[in-house]
Amino acid sequence: MACRSRLERTLVADARRNLLTPFWNILMSKFDIARLFGNISQSFSARTFGDRIHSAHRTSAVAKKRKRSRTCRVEELEPREMLAVTLAEFDAIKTQYSDLNLGEFMDDYHIIEVSRLDGAGENENHFVFTLKGLEDAIKRANETTQESIIVVRTSEHYRSIGLDSGNLPIINASADKPLTIVSYDQESAENGTAWAQLRLNGAGSIVVNTANNRSVPAEVVLAGIEITGATSSGIQVRGTGDYGHDSTATVTLVDCDIHNNGGTGIYVMSGSANVLNSVIKQNRNGGIFNGSTYTYYGDTYVRQASTHIVNSLVVENFRDYGAGLYNRAGSMTLVNCTFVVY
Repeated sequence: MACRSRLERTLVADARRNLLTPFWNILMSKFDIARLFGNISQSFSARTFGDRIHSAHRTSAVAKKRKRSRTCRVEELEPREMLAVTLAEFDAIKTQYSDLNLGEFMDDYHIIEVSRLDGAGENENHFVFTLKGLEDAIKRANETTQESIIVVRTSEHYRSIGLDSGNLPIINASADKPLTIVSYDQESAENGTAWAQLRLNGAGSIVVNTANNRSVPAEVVLAGIEITGATSSGIQVRGTGDYGHDSTATVTLVDCDIHNNGGTGIYVMSGSANVLNSVIKQNRNGGIFNGSTYTYYGDTYVRQASTHIVNSLVVENFRDYGAGLYNRAGSMTLVNCTFVVY
């Protein structure tokens, strides 16, 4: 090929430049060539030196973490007690014993439990299902400042506490709050069947009194309890001592069954009794005896009492006179009750 002169080469180069310049300008306007080459440079640097840089950062972070680390140790937690009676169970008790008129919130009450469950007897509010456990629960209730509810867990096969060793004294030492004892059958509550009542059976009686302070108008409430087999009266509401004093105690029975006792079903010597939705039957010395008298150094004294009976059955009790009810001194009120006398 013939060599071109310098002038020719210059003219050719100028022609090419003039021809390609418009296309080059268009390309530069569409793409940022400087940024493209910059990214390529950064990518090259990261691939080349990146492992060393990241390794240095990791080493620094581990060092800082080691400086902040502390020695692991086990710290003792503060003592806490789990409530054995749940909110759902408390609601079931309210529904079952609507006449108790319990408040809406369980926190308003001091809940004490008597049961056969694991853990019974291991804390101050959970007692074993025995006569002593029930007595200790009553003592515990009298130590508290809140209104107390003793929940006795029952079932079809486990519901009896024997009173063969003597009476069960129920003493409420507070004038400000009632002492409530209820039976709770969890299985029946879940199945919608009749609850198994707490059965207090044996020669002893349930004695509700005011201890040694006649000025205390104490109230005891029993719900879902069966009392049977006592040698004398099933329940006695009275003062203390050989001659006693005028009791200010009030006992309220809700859904209770008082039957087959050797004396009167309920003997209100003094004080008062409310009987709601209960059954008093087949007691050997009458159903309910209200008021009493006693002789002291030749003088006869009368103890006034009052009994209020609502929606209850008083049936098949035995006595020469007053087999259903006998009012010795005081007042008695009957609302929608049924009486059947042999």
